[in-house]
Amino acid sequence: MKTLNEENRGKMQTIRDNSSLTQDQKKGRMQELMKETQTKRKSILTAEQWAKLQMKEQQMRTQRPQRAGNSQNKI
Repeated sequence: MKTLNEENRGKMQTIRDNSSLTQDQKKGRMQELMKETQTKRKSILTAEQWAKLQMKEQQMRTQRPQRAGNSQNKI
C-alpha cells in the first residue's frame, strides 16, 4: 500500500505540474487515476480491510472543513 500511495502521489503531482493541460483535463486525469488506484487497493486488501478503508475515507470527507468556492475546480 505504501508503494502504491507513493506512486499515486507522484503521478498526481505530474498531472498538477503539467501546464499544457486545461483544468478540465487535469480534473479528468485525476479522476481516472483515483479510479485506477481504488481498483488496485481493492485487489490488495481483504473485504474487511476494504470496508474499514471506505469508512475511514467517508469520515475524513465529512470532517473536512468546507472550502470557500467550488473546490472541485481547484486542482
